[in-house]
Amino acid sequence: MLLFWSNLAIWYFLDQTEKTIHTTLLEERFDALTVLLRSPNITKAALFERVLKEWPQRKGEPTFLSLEDADGNIVLRTTDYPQFLIDTPAANTTLYSPDGHLLLKQSRVITDSRDFKNPVRLTMTIGNEAGENFLSSYRQHALVVLIVGISLSFFVAWEIAKRGIRPLAKITEIVSRVGPRSLDQRIPPSRDLPLEMFDLARAFNEMLEELQDAFQRLSQFSADIAHEIRTPLNIMLGELEVAARKARTLEEYQDVVSSALEESQRLKQLIESLLFIARAERLPLNLQREPVDVVAQTGEMVDYFSVVAGESNQEIHLYSEESILWIAAERVLFQRVVGNLLSNAIKYSPSGTQIRISLKTEDQHIVMTVQDQGNGIAPEEIRKVFDRFYRVDQARTQSPGGGFGLGLSIVKSIVDLHGGKISIQSDLGSGTCVTVRWPITSPIKAV
Repeated sequence: MLLFWSNLAIWYFLDQTEKTIHTTLLEERFDALTVLLRSPNITKAALFERVLKEWPQRKGEPTFLSLEDADGNIVLRTTDYPQFLIDTPAANTTLYSPDGHLLLKQSRVITDSRDFKNPVRLTMTIGNEAGENFLSSYRQHALVVLIVGISLSFFVAWEIAKRGIRPLAKITEIVSRVGPRSLDQRIPPSRDLPLEMFDLARAFNEMLEELQDAFQRLSQFSADIAHEIRTPLNIMLGELEVAARKARTLEEYQDVVSSALEESQRLKQLIESLLFIARAERLPLNLQREPVDVVAQTGEMVDYFSVVAGESNQEIHLYSEESILWIAAERVLFQRVVGNLLSNAIKYSPSGTQIRISLKTEDQHIVMTVQDQGNGIAPEEIRKVFDRFYRVDQARTQSPGGGFGLGLSIVKSIVDLHGGKISIQSDLGSGTCVTVRWPITSPIKAV
């Protein structure tokens, strides 16, 4: 398209230049003849000789001259003066010859000639066949150049497009192989990959990694939840089957019902915990925030769990830099965070040890740390402790009084809802320290 418009602009410029040159030439010859006619002692023969001598007829550039006196007599006319010019009205300044060539015509009336009867009418017509032939030749060559240029541009563009699409075809091939069982596909880095597609390839690989991780988590989660639900169900079914084989005493039936009720409560707790995590992660959850005194609420939870810790000869100590520390939080959820952290600390700490919970302010946050003296967590397992159903000992069989491996998952969900952060530092044999940073002033956040 650019080639076409460029050629058109050049042709238009040349055409206008040719017309301007010949219009100027016509004006100059008129001025010269006017001077001759006003000169003394100029005869018809001298005038004709002067014209032929100074304006020789060149092929493709004819000059036709006609001079009439006041009586309409032809004073001077070139020998090859064509008939169609005689028949053409004097007012026409642009006309075409019978063979289609452009002619420029001009007439003037001169009233002060010296040797002819005034007024005389001077008519001059010049042709530009050579210029027209030049423009015609240019148009033909330009058309050839345009066709060749368009053809070359098409093939070059086609080749560039093929090379540009080739990496995209490879990406498409890889994408077509992606499925639930083949999420390990990746776009390999290659020099053939255009710079514009590097970001696309990287984003696609990152998306596949996230999908693969999500599928693995989902598969593991499905297996874990099936295992966790199957255990209490098997216990209930076994006890009910045994009880149904023969008649039992009232006390025996009460024991079976109590056991089934206990396992039902455990199932209910499991389902409620899973529902809470799912709602916190996926659905909008509006928190009922209120001013919460962190020191007072933590102290109440310490008093409650001190009874449980005392059964294992453990002690819980609370330390705070200030007597009152306020945050905007949902009270029940805050208590659940503290309760889960203390429950874990008690569960994984040996008898006769101390659990320390401290509170302080730091960078517009209230920092809560829960430090135990347990066996600690291996570095490779720390990043997994917030996963659902994950327990450090990897045990999947529910022990009496044990949890489901959902405590820290729930804690992290609640802390995230409040705009806080939670982290864990632990070394094997040195205990575990859980740090929670609560924003002192935090807007309501929906997740």
